[in-house]
Amino acid sequence: MFKILLLIFSGIVAIGLLVIIFFIGSLIYSAFGMGYDKVNKSLSDLYYSKDNKVYFVRGGNFFELGPTLIEDADLASLKILSANYALDMNNVYFQSEKLLFADTSSFSALDSYYAKDNNHVYYFGKPIPDIDPNTFEFIGTSYFSKDKNNVLYLGNKINNAIPEQFEVLSRGYAKDTNSLFYEDRAVSALNNLYIHQIEEGKDHSFIFLGSQLLLKGRKVLDLKNPSFFNIISDQYFSDSESVYHYSSDIKKLPNSDPATFKVLNDCYAKDKNQVYSSWQTILDLDPRNFRPIKLEPSYKYSTLQITPNTIKIVPNRKIERLSKSYTTHDNKIFFYYTIINHADIHSFEVLDQNYAKDKNNIYYDTNIIEGAIIEEFEIISKYFSKDKSHVFYRDTKIEGCDPQSFSVLDEFYFSKDKNHVYYGNKIIEGISPTNFVPERGMYTEETSPGYVKLIRPENKDQIF
Repeated sequence: MFKILLLIFSGIVAIGLLVIIFFIGSLIYSAFGMGYDKVNKSLSDLYYSKDNKVYFVRGGNFFELGPTLIEDADLASLKILSANYALDMNNVYFQSEKLLFADTSSFSALDSYYAKDNNHVYYFGKPIPDIDPNTFEFIGTSYFSKDKNNVLYLGNKINNAIPEQFEVLSRGYAKDTNSLFYEDRAVSALNNLYIHQIEEGKDHSFIFLGSQLLLKGRKVLDLKNPSFFNIISDQYFSDSESVYHYSSDIKKLPNSDPATFKVLNDCYAKDKNQVYSSWQTILDLDPRNFRPIKLEPSYKYSTLQITPNTIKIVPNRKIERLSKSYTTHDNKIFFYYTIINHADIHSFEVLDQNYAKDKNNIYYDTNIIEGAIIEEFEIISKYFSKDKSHVFYRDTKIEGCDPQSFSVLDEFYFSKDKNHVYYGNKIIEGISPTNFVPERGMYTEETSPGYVKLIRPENKDQIF
Protein backbone atom coordinates (compact mmCIF):
# COMPACT_ATOMS: atom_id res chain seq x y z
CA MET A 1 0.00 0.00 0.00
CA PHE A 2 2.84 2.33 0.90
CA LYS A 3 4.55 1.69 -2.46
CA ILE A 4 1.32 2.51 -4.31
CA LEU A 5 0.94 5.79 -2.43
CA LEU A 6 4.59 6.59 -3.10
CA LEU A 7 4.11 5.96 -6.82
CA ILE A 8 1.00 8.14 -6.89
CA PHE A 9 2.80 10.91 -5.02
CA SER A 10 5.80 10.64 -7.36
CA GLY A 11 3.50 10.85 -10.37
CA ILE A 12 1.81 13.97 -9.00
CA VAL A 13 5.21 15.60 -8.35
CA ALA A 14 6.38 14.70 -11.87
CA ILE A 15 3.25 16.18 -13.44
CA GLY A 16 3.68 19.31 -11.32
CA LEU A 17 7.29 19.67 -12.44
CA LEU A 18 6.29 19.23 -16.08
CA VAL A 19 3.63 21.95 -15.69
CA ILE A 20 6.18 24.30 -14.10
CA ILE A 21 8.77 23.56 -16.78
CA PHE A 22 6.18 24.14 -19.51
CA PHE A 23 5.09 27.42 -17.91
CA ILE A 24 8.68 28.66 -17.53
CA GLY A 25 9.44 27.58 -21.08
CA SER A 26 6.40 29.49 -22.32
CA LEU A 27 7.56 32.61 -20.50
CA ILE A 28 11.05 32.33 -21.97
CA TYR A 29 9.63 31.65 -25.43
CA SER A 30 7.31 34.66 -25.08
CA ALA A 31 10.08 36.88 -23.76
CA PHE A 32 12.28 36.09 -26.73
CA GLY A 33 9.55 36.81 -29.25
CA MET A 34 7.78 33.50 -29.95
CA GLY A 35 9.67 32.97 -33.21
CA TYR A 36 9.44 36.61 -34.38
CA ASP A 37 12.54 38.36 -35.72
CA LYS A 38 13.48 41.99 -35.17
CA VAL A 39 13.49 43.86 -38.44
CA ASN A 40 16.37 46.13 -37.40
CA LYS A 41 17.60 45.48 -33.88
CA SER A 42 20.08 48.37 -33.93
CA LEU A 43 17.33 51.00 -34.42
CA SER A 44 14.19 49.58 -32.84
CA ASP A 45 12.95 46.75 -30.66
CA LEU A 46 9.31 47.41 -31.67
CA TYR A 47 9.16 46.10 -35.24
CA TYR A 48 9.19 42.35 -35.92
CA SER A 49 8.62 40.00 -38.82
CA LYS A 50 7.18 36.52 -39.09
CA ASP A 51 5.93 34.56 -42.11
CA ASN A 52 6.71 37.55 -44.36
CA LYS A 53 4.43 39.86 -42.34
CA VAL A 54 5.30 42.88 -40.22
CA TYR A 55 4.26 43.28 -36.59
CA PHE A 56 4.50 46.02 -33.99
CA VAL A 57 5.07 45.00 -30.37
CA ARG A 58 4.61 47.83 -27.86
CA GLY A 59 7.65 48.02 -25.64
CA GLY A 60 8.84 44.76 -27.16
CA ASN A 61 6.53 43.09 -24.62
CA PHE A 62 5.27 39.91 -26.27
CA PHE A 63 4.14 38.22 -23.07
CA GLU A 64 1.74 40.91 -21.75
CA LEU A 65 0.86 42.96 -24.84
CA GLY A 66 1.49 40.68 -27.79
CA PRO A 67 2.15 41.56 -31.44
CA THR A 68 -0.06 43.81 -33.60
CA LEU A 69 -0.15 43.03 -37.31
CA ILE A 70 0.57 46.06 -39.50
CA GLU A 71 -1.86 45.55 -42.35
CA ASP A 72 -0.41 45.71 -45.88
CA ALA A 73 3.13 46.44 -44.69
CA ASP A 74 5.68 45.23 -47.22
CA LEU A 75 8.53 43.45 -45.46
CA ALA A 76 10.80 43.39 -48.53
CA SER A 77 10.91 47.18 -48.79
CA LEU A 78 10.44 47.98 -45.07
CA LYS A 79 13.00 50.40 -43.64
CA ILE A 80 13.23 51.19 -39.94
CA LEU A 81 13.94 54.91 -39.48
CA SER A 82 13.97 55.20 -35.68
CA ALA A 83 12.48 53.49 -32.63
CA ASN A 84 8.91 54.42 -33.64
CA TYR A 85 9.03 55.30 -37.35
CA ALA A 86 9.26 53.01 -40.37
CA LEU A 87 8.35 53.13 -44.05
CA ASP A 88 7.98 50.77 -46.97
CA MET A 89 7.35 51.34 -50.69
CA ASN A 90 3.75 52.35 -50.00
CA ASN A 91 3.36 53.85 -46.52
CA VAL A 92 4.95 55.56 -43.56
CA TYR A 93 4.27 54.14 -40.10
CA PHE A 94 4.38 55.51 -36.57
CA GLN A 95 4.39 52.42 -34.42
CA SER A 96 1.54 50.40 -35.96
CA GLU A 97 -0.38 53.34 -37.46
CA LYS A 98 -0.17 54.44 -41.10
CA LEU A 99 0.54 58.12 -41.62
CA LEU A 100 -1.97 58.68 -44.39
CA PHE A 101 -0.73 62.08 -45.52
CA ALA A 102 3.00 61.42 -45.26
CA ASP A 103 5.17 61.63 -48.36
CA THR A 104 7.24 58.44 -48.54
CA SER A 105 9.76 59.89 -50.97
CA SER A 106 10.85 62.74 -48.67
CA PHE A 107 10.02 61.33 -45.23
CA SER A 108 12.75 61.13 -42.59
CA ALA A 109 12.79 60.52 -38.83
CA LEU A 110 14.50 63.20 -36.74
CA ASP A 111 14.44 61.15 -33.51
CA SER A 112 12.11 58.64 -31.88
CA TYR A 113 9.12 61.01 -31.91
CA TYR A 114 9.84 63.79 -34.42
CA ALA A 115 9.88 63.33 -38.18
CA LYS A 116 9.32 65.41 -41.30
CA ASP A 117 8.69 65.30 -45.02
CA ASN A 118 8.41 68.01 -47.66
CA ASN A 119 5.03 69.08 -46.33
CA HIS A 120 4.88 68.55 -42.57
CA VAL A 121 6.73 68.15 -39.30
CA TYR A 122 5.37 65.26 -37.22
CA TYR A 123 5.32 64.64 -33.48
CA PHE A 124 4.15 61.27 -32.17
CA GLY A 125 3.02 60.55 -35.72
CA LYS A 126 0.74 63.61 -35.92
CA PRO A 127 1.45 66.55 -38.24
CA ILE A 128 2.03 69.79 -36.34
CA PRO A 129 -0.10 72.50 -38.01
CA ASP A 130 1.66 75.41 -39.72
CA ILE A 131 5.24 74.31 -39.05
CA ASP A 132 7.70 74.73 -41.90
CA PRO A 133 9.78 71.54 -42.40
CA ASN A 134 12.48 73.41 -44.29
CA THR A 135 13.37 75.68 -41.36
CA PHE A 136 12.51 73.29 -38.52
CA GLU A 137 15.34 72.52 -36.10
CA PHE A 138 15.94 71.46 -32.51
CA ILE A 139 17.19 74.01 -29.97
CA GLY A 140 19.75 72.37 -27.74
CA THR A 141 17.71 69.21 -27.09
CA SER A 142 14.63 67.65 -28.65
CA TYR A 143 12.47 69.21 -25.93
CA PHE A 144 12.59 72.62 -27.60
CA SER A 145 12.43 73.19 -31.35
CA LYS A 146 11.53 75.94 -33.80
CA ASP A 147 10.87 76.96 -37.38
CA LYS A 148 11.04 80.44 -38.91
CA ASN A 149 7.80 81.52 -37.20
CA ASN A 150 7.28 79.37 -34.10
CA VAL A 151 8.91 77.84 -31.04
CA LEU A 152 7.70 74.49 -29.73
CA TYR A 153 8.05 72.42 -26.57
CA LEU A 154 7.44 68.71 -27.13
CA GLY A 155 5.33 69.46 -30.17
CA ASN A 156 3.29 72.26 -28.57
CA LYS A 157 3.61 75.81 -29.84
CA ILE A 158 4.77 78.36 -27.26
CA ASN A 159 2.65 81.48 -27.55
CA ASN A 160 4.50 84.74 -28.26
CA ALA A 161 7.97 83.19 -28.25
CA ILE A 162 10.42 84.82 -30.67
CA PRO A 163 12.30 82.10 -32.64
CA GLU A 164 15.41 84.09 -33.59
CA GLN A 165 15.94 85.23 -29.97
CA PHE A 166 14.96 81.99 -28.22
CA GLU A 167 17.60 80.50 -25.91
CA VAL A 168 17.39 77.31 -23.84
CA LEU A 169 18.56 77.64 -20.23
CA SER A 170 18.60 74.88 -17.59
CA ARG A 171 16.23 71.95 -18.00
CA GLY A 172 12.69 73.07 -18.83
CA TYR A 173 13.57 76.79 -18.86
CA ALA A 174 14.21 79.07 -21.82
CA LYS A 175 14.03 82.77 -22.64
CA ASP A 176 13.78 85.30 -25.39
CA THR A 177 14.11 89.09 -25.18
CA ASN A 178 10.78 89.56 -23.44
CA SER A 179 9.94 86.49 -21.37
CA LEU A 180 11.13 83.59 -19.26
CA PHE A 181 9.55 80.28 -20.26
CA TYR A 182 9.07 77.00 -18.47
CA GLU A 183 8.27 74.14 -20.81
CA ASP A 184 5.48 75.41 -23.11
CA ARG A 185 4.39 78.55 -21.24
CA ALA A 186 5.69 82.00 -20.38
CA VAL A 187 6.10 82.31 -16.61
CA SER A 188 7.37 85.87 -16.27
CA ALA A 189 8.23 89.02 -18.13
CA LEU A 190 11.97 89.60 -17.88
CA ASN A 191 11.96 93.35 -17.30
CA ASN A 192 15.76 93.33 -17.29
CA LEU A 193 15.84 90.99 -14.28
CA TYR A 194 18.98 88.89 -13.95
CA ILE A 195 18.53 85.14 -14.49
CA HIS A 196 20.66 82.83 -12.40
CA GLN A 197 20.64 79.19 -13.50
CA ILE A 198 21.03 76.30 -11.09
CA GLU A 199 22.38 73.13 -12.64
CA GLU A 200 21.91 70.88 -9.61
CA GLY A 201 18.93 69.41 -7.82
CA LYS A 202 16.54 66.53 -8.11
CA ASP A 203 14.87 67.67 -11.31
CA HIS A 204 17.09 70.61 -12.42
CA SER A 205 14.11 72.93 -12.46
CA PHE A 206 15.24 75.63 -10.00
CA ILE A 207 16.08 79.04 -11.38
CA PHE A 208 16.39 82.57 -9.96
CA LEU A 209 14.71 85.52 -11.60
CA GLY A 210 16.13 88.48 -9.73
CA SER A 211 15.62 87.51 -6.08
CA GLN A 212 12.68 85.21 -6.80
CA LEU A 213 13.26 81.46 -6.71
CA LEU A 214 11.22 79.48 -9.23
CA LEU A 215 10.54 75.75 -9.02
CA LYS A 216 9.05 74.10 -12.10
CA GLY A 217 8.07 77.53 -13.38
CA ARG A 218 6.31 78.63 -10.19
CA LYS A 219 7.54 81.44 -7.96
CA VAL A 220 8.00 79.82 -4.57
CA LEU A 221 10.29 82.09 -2.55
CA ASP A 222 11.70 85.60 -2.51
CA LEU A 223 15.23 85.38 -1.11
CA LYS A 224 17.04 88.49 0.03
CA ASN A 225 20.39 87.19 -1.15
CA PRO A 226 20.32 84.45 -3.82
CA SER A 227 24.07 83.99 -3.47
CA PHE A 228 23.42 82.11 -0.20
CA PHE A 229 21.18 79.59 -1.97
CA ASN A 230 22.56 76.08 -1.53
CA ILE A 231 21.19 72.73 -2.67
CA ILE A 232 21.93 70.28 0.15
CA SER A 233 20.41 67.12 -1.37
CA ASP A 234 17.61 66.01 -3.64
CA GLN A 235 15.16 66.94 -0.84
CA TYR A 236 16.65 70.00 0.84
CA PHE A 237 18.09 73.41 0.06
CA SER A 238 18.96 76.39 2.25
CA ASP A 239 19.44 80.13 2.24
CA SER A 240 21.26 82.22 4.82
CA GLU A 241 18.53 81.79 7.44
CA SER A 242 16.59 78.54 6.94
CA VAL A 243 16.46 75.07 5.44
CA TYR A 244 13.68 74.10 3.04
CA HIS A 245 12.26 70.79 1.90
CA TYR A 246 11.20 70.51 -1.72
CA SER A 247 9.33 67.99 -3.84
CA SER A 248 6.23 69.24 -5.65
CA ASP A 249 6.21 72.34 -3.42
CA ILE A 250 8.39 74.10 -0.85
CA LYS A 251 8.18 73.66 2.91
CA LYS A 252 10.22 75.78 5.29
CA LEU A 253 11.66 73.92 8.28
CA PRO A 254 10.85 76.13 11.31
CA ASN A 255 13.78 76.95 13.59
CA SER A 256 16.19 75.15 11.25
CA ASP A 257 19.90 75.94 11.21
CA PRO A 258 21.59 75.82 7.76
CA ALA A 259 25.11 75.76 9.22
CA THR A 260 24.60 72.50 11.13
CA PHE A 261 21.97 70.83 8.95
CA LYS A 262 22.85 67.30 7.87
CA VAL A 263 20.97 64.69 5.85
CA LEU A 264 21.25 61.33 7.60
CA ASN A 265 19.51 59.05 5.07
CA ASP A 266 16.42 59.01 2.83
CA CYS A 267 14.12 59.37 5.85
CA TYR A 268 15.85 61.61 8.39
CA ALA A 269 17.88 64.79 8.75
CA LYS A 270 18.96 66.90 11.71
CA ASP A 271 20.63 70.11 12.81
CA LYS A 272 21.73 71.38 16.21
CA ASN A 273 18.10 72.13 17.17
CA GLN A 274 15.97 69.18 16.08
CA VAL A 275 15.46 66.04 14.01
CA TYR A 276 13.41 66.06 10.79
CA SER A 277 11.49 63.68 8.60
CA SER A 278 10.91 65.39 5.24
CA TRP A 279 9.67 68.88 6.24
CA GLN A 280 8.30 67.81 9.62
CA THR A 281 10.00 68.22 12.98
CA ILE A 282 10.15 65.05 15.07
CA LEU A 283 9.27 65.91 18.64
CA ASP A 284 11.10 64.59 21.71
CA LEU A 285 14.26 63.51 19.90
CA ASP A 286 17.64 64.90 20.92
CA PRO A 287 19.61 65.68 17.74
CA ARG A 288 22.93 65.40 19.58
CA ASN A 289 22.72 61.64 19.94
CA PHE A 290 20.07 60.69 17.39
CA ARG A 291 20.96 57.84 15.03
CA PRO A 292 18.44 56.41 12.55
CA ILE A 293 19.42 52.91 13.65
CA LYS A 294 17.64 53.65 16.94
CA LEU A 295 14.30 53.45 15.11
CA GLU A 296 15.05 50.05 13.62
CA PRO A 297 13.30 47.75 13.14
CA SER A 298 10.68 50.20 11.89
CA TYR A 299 7.69 47.89 12.41
CA LYS A 300 8.06 48.43 16.15
CA TYR A 301 7.25 52.14 15.82
CA SER A 302 4.43 54.35 14.57
CA THR A 303 4.49 57.97 13.45
CA LEU A 304 1.85 60.17 15.05
CA GLN A 305 0.87 63.46 13.39
CA ILE A 306 0.68 66.12 16.12
CA THR A 307 0.42 69.25 13.94
CA PRO A 308 0.82 69.74 10.17
CA ASN A 309 4.55 70.39 10.76
CA THR A 310 5.34 68.15 13.73
CA ILE A 311 5.28 64.40 14.28
CA LYS A 312 6.13 62.04 17.08
CA ILE A 313 7.65 58.57 16.68
CA VAL A 314 6.27 56.24 19.33
CA PRO A 315 6.83 52.56 20.16
CA ASN A 316 3.73 50.57 19.22
CA ARG A 317 3.56 49.13 22.73
CA LYS A 318 2.77 52.65 24.01
CA ILE A 319 -0.21 53.09 21.66
CA GLU A 320 -3.61 51.78 22.76
CA ARG A 321 -5.96 50.74 19.97
CA LEU A 322 -9.63 51.62 20.52
CA SER A 323 -10.72 50.26 17.14
CA LYS A 324 -9.28 49.63 13.71
CA SER A 325 -9.08 53.39 13.09
CA TYR A 326 -8.97 55.12 16.50
CA THR A 327 -6.06 54.97 18.94
CA THR A 328 -4.83 56.75 22.07
CA HIS A 329 -1.41 57.83 23.25
CA ASP A 330 -0.34 60.14 26.07
CA ASN A 331 -3.99 60.98 26.89
CA LYS A 332 -4.67 62.09 23.33
CA ILE A 333 -6.97 60.59 20.69
CA PHE A 334 -5.80 59.81 17.15
CA PHE A 335 -7.64 58.83 14.00
CA TYR A 336 -5.23 56.30 12.65
CA TYR A 337 -2.08 58.34 13.30
CA THR A 338 -3.40 61.93 13.17
CA ILE A 339 -4.35 63.72 16.37
CA ILE A 340 -7.97 64.77 16.97
CA ASN A 341 -7.70 68.18 18.53
CA HIS A 342 -10.07 68.99 21.43
CA ALA A 343 -11.23 65.37 21.82
CA ASP A 344 -12.08 64.48 25.43
CA ILE A 345 -10.40 61.15 26.19
CA HIS A 346 -12.58 60.40 29.23
CA SER A 347 -15.88 60.51 27.32
CA PHE A 348 -14.59 59.48 23.89
CA GLU A 349 -16.55 56.69 22.22
CA VAL A 350 -16.02 55.05 18.83
CA LEU A 351 -19.24 54.82 16.80
CA ASP A 352 -17.97 53.33 13.54
CA GLN A 353 -14.77 53.14 11.49
CA ASN A 354 -14.94 56.87 10.59
CA TYR A 355 -17.24 58.19 13.32
CA ALA A 356 -16.76 58.88 17.03
CA LYS A 357 -18.11 61.15 19.76
CA ASP A 358 -17.32 62.61 23.14
CA LYS A 359 -19.36 64.72 25.56
CA ASN A 360 -18.91 67.79 23.37
CA ASN A 361 -18.79 66.76 19.69
CA ILE A 362 -19.40 64.24 16.93
CA TYR A 363 -16.28 63.49 14.84
CA TYR A 364 -15.78 62.30 11.29
CA ASP A 365 -12.18 61.13 10.92
CA THR A 366 -10.29 63.92 12.72
CA ASN A 367 -12.85 66.68 12.18
CA ILE A 368 -15.76 67.91 14.25
CA ILE A 369 -19.14 67.65 12.50
CA GLU A 370 -20.26 71.18 13.25
CA GLY A 371 -23.92 71.50 14.25
CA ALA A 372 -24.53 67.80 14.85
CA ILE A 373 -26.76 67.13 17.88
CA ILE A 374 -25.11 64.36 19.85
CA GLU A 375 -28.27 62.85 21.35
CA GLU A 376 -29.99 62.61 17.95
CA PHE A 377 -27.02 61.60 15.81
CA GLU A 378 -27.44 58.65 13.45
CA ILE A 379 -24.95 57.10 11.02
CA ILE A 380 -26.53 56.29 7.65
CA SER A 381 -23.53 54.99 5.72
CA LYS A 382 -19.76 55.40 5.50
CA TYR A 383 -20.08 59.00 4.25
CA PHE A 384 -23.58 60.12 5.30
CA SER A 385 -25.12 60.80 8.71
CA LYS A 386 -27.95 62.88 10.19
CA ASP A 387 -29.80 64.12 13.23
CA LYS A 388 -33.42 65.25 13.36
CA SER A 389 -32.67 68.62 11.73
CA HIS A 390 -29.60 68.10 9.52
CA VAL A 391 -27.94 65.74 7.05
CA PHE A 392 -24.15 65.54 6.81
CA TYR A 393 -21.76 64.38 4.12
CA ARG A 394 -18.56 63.36 5.86
CA ASP A 395 -17.97 66.30 8.25
CA THR A 396 -20.00 68.89 6.28
CA LYS A 397 -23.67 69.81 6.56
CA ILE A 398 -25.78 69.43 3.40
CA GLU A 399 -27.53 72.79 3.51
CA GLY A 400 -31.32 72.64 3.27
CA CYS A 401 -31.48 68.86 3.11
CA ASP A 402 -34.57 67.20 4.61
CA PRO A 403 -33.58 64.38 7.02
CA GLN A 404 -37.00 62.72 6.99
CA SER A 405 -37.05 62.08 3.21
CA PHE A 406 -33.30 61.62 2.80
CA SER A 407 -31.86 58.47 1.22
CA VAL A 408 -28.43 57.40 -0.07
CA LEU A 409 -28.28 56.43 -3.75
CA ASP A 410 -24.79 54.97 -4.05
CA GLU A 411 -21.82 54.04 -1.91
CA PHE A 412 -19.83 57.24 -2.33
CA TYR A 413 -21.44 60.48 -3.52
CA PHE A 414 -25.07 60.47 -4.64
CA SER A 415 -28.08 60.98 -2.36
CA LYS A 416 -31.49 62.68 -2.47
CA ASP A 417 -34.39 64.01 -0.46
CA LYS A 418 -37.88 65.04 -1.58
CA ASN A 419 -36.54 68.27 -3.11
CA HIS A 420 -33.11 67.64 -4.59
CA VAL A 421 -30.46 65.20 -5.74
CA TYR A 422 -27.07 65.73 -4.08
CA TYR A 423 -23.47 65.00 -5.01
CA GLY A 424 -21.54 64.98 -1.76
CA ASN A 425 -22.78 68.07 0.05
CA LYS A 426 -23.85 69.97 -3.10
CA ILE A 427 -27.18 70.22 -4.90
CA ILE A 428 -27.17 68.95 -8.50
CA GLU A 429 -28.90 71.55 -10.66
CA GLY A 430 -31.90 70.60 -12.78
CA ILE A 431 -32.29 67.01 -11.54
CA SER A 432 -35.59 65.68 -10.26
CA PRO A 433 -35.21 63.28 -7.31
CA THR A 434 -38.25 61.26 -8.38
CA ASN A 435 -36.66 58.86 -10.87
CA PHE A 436 -32.96 59.66 -10.70
CA VAL A 437 -30.59 56.67 -10.67
CA PRO A 438 -26.79 57.15 -10.63
CA GLU A 439 -24.92 55.62 -13.55
CA ARG A 440 -21.30 54.69 -13.90
CA GLY A 441 -19.23 57.48 -15.43
CA MET A 442 -21.29 60.37 -14.08
CA TYR A 443 -19.36 63.23 -12.55
CA THR A 444 -19.96 66.88 -11.75
CA GLU A 445 -18.68 70.37 -12.31
CA GLU A 446 -19.15 73.14 -9.75
CA THR A 447 -21.31 76.02 -10.99
CA SER A 448 -21.62 78.10 -7.80
CA PRO A 449 -21.14 77.57 -4.06
CA GLY A 450 -23.33 74.64 -3.01
CA TYR A 451 -24.34 73.71 -6.59
CA VAL A 452 -22.98 71.47 -9.33
CA LYS A 453 -24.11 70.30 -12.75
CA LEU A 454 -24.10 66.66 -13.75
CA ILE A 455 -22.12 65.71 -16.85
CA ARG A 456 -20.81 62.63 -18.61
CA PRO A 457 -17.14 62.13 -19.53
CA GLU A 458 -17.89 61.83 -23.25
CA ASN A 459 -19.75 65.16 -23.38
CA LYS A 460 -18.61 67.80 -20.94
CA ASP A 461 -21.31 70.21 -22.08
CA GLN A 462 -24.23 67.84 -21.69
CA ILE A 463 -26.40 68.45 -18.63
CA PHE A 464 -28.90 65.87 -17.43
